[in-house]
Amino acid sequence: MLRTRCLSLVLVTSTFAVAASPVPDFCFLQVSDMHISPQPAGSPDPSPNDRSVSTIAWFAEEAAKPQHLDPWNMTTPIPSFTIATGDLTEYGPIAKTWSNFERYFSALDMRLYVAVGNHDNTWTGMMQVMRQRHGGDHYSFSESGCHFVCINTATPQDPMPSLEQRTLTWLADDLSRVARDTPVFIFRHHQLSSRECA
Repeated sequence: MLRTRCLSLVLVTSTFAVAASPVPDFCFLQVSDMHISPQPAGSPDPSPNDRSVSTIAWFAEEAAKPQHLDPWNMTTPIPSFTIATGDLTEYGPIAKTWSNFERYFSALDMRLYVAVGNHDNTWTGMMQVMRQRHGGDHYSFSESGCHFVCINTATPQDPMPSLEQRTLTWLADDLSRVARDTPVFIFRHHQLSSRECA
């Protein structure tokens, strides 16, 4: 079905019977680790065969279609949105690198949400990009009776992941405004169960 380093399709069905209002059947896509090559100022434009470019083009084309899940013999609705969970770039948004990322994904005919990975934040920070795109490196949105949260686990200028107190404070405040019976999805680049997380 989907073929980059880390791509998944999440089908949300009305099995969330505990929700205050019914959750309609819908699905969304999750992608990670595109590692777009850096394009420093003055360097030539990347080749069309550059890392991840052809895969993103294929992904954008496939994302516009219902997805057939062979193991379950079911076909999903057309996905509602995509969340890209970090390592979007190899060395951060250097010069034209972020413009290239957005250009490659411009064919994706749905909303694209992003989270920061360690490759995005170690050499050149992503905070300005995240403020412009989503208002900050932590943000949330609601869709189809569910609540979606993106948090930053990428330590600035350090490849090791972390959960800062400001992240936990923001998350507690955000979730305090969500009804207890609302399904919640939390997205981040690093596995919170990893020993790397400080």
